[in-house]
Amino acid sequence: MGGEDELDDLIEKAFGPTTTEVAGRFDVGLLAAGAALVASWIVTGSREPWLPFAIALVVLGAALPLRGALLAANARRRDRRDDG
Repeated sequence: MGGEDELDDLIEKAFGPTTTEVAGRFDVGLLAAGAALVASWIVTGSREPWLPFAIALVVLGAALPLRGALLAANARRRDRRDDG
C-alpha cells in the first residue's frame, strides 16, 4: 500500500495540503450555474459549445462536497474496523 502514500504525496505537492474546509456558497453557485447551463443546453437543443463548460462547473462545484463525503465514509469505515 506504499503506492497510495506516494500518490497522496504527489497530489499534495501538486495541489497543496489537504483542506478541511466544507463546501460554501461559491461551491453551491458553481453547481447551480453548471446545472442551469446543462438544463438550458438540453431543453433548447442548443448547438453552442456550452456543455463542456457547464460540466466543468458542476465538477468543480461538486469537488469539495464529494471529497468531504468520501473522507467521512473512510473515517467511519476506519472507526468500525478499529472497534471490531
